Amino acid sequence: MPIPAGLYVPNPTLTDAGIGSVDVVNITTVGQGYDALGTQITIDGDGFGANASPVINAAGYLTDITVTNVGSNYTYANPVISVLSG
Repeated sequence: MPIPAGLYVPNPTLTDAGIGSVDVVNITTVGQGYDALGTQITIDGDGFGANASPVINAAGYLTDITVTNVGSNYTYANPVISVLSG
C-alpha cells in the first residue's frame, strides 16, 4: 500500500509483500532543515510492524522515505515525521 506522506489512505492493496503491507511512502512536498540523525519516521495505522527511515541530503532536504519493514494488516496508514530534540 503506497501512502503519501501526511495523508490518510483508506485503500489497502495486495502486493507481493502481502495484504495490507506498507510498500512505499511517497513524498509530495520536500521539506528542508532536517538532520539525518535527529529525524525519525513512524508509521501509524491499524496494522503492525511497518517501519521506515528518512533519506536526507547534505542540504537538509527530506528527499525520500525508505520502508525498512512493510508490516501487515493495514487498512490505513499515516507516516509521522518527528524531529528529535538535542
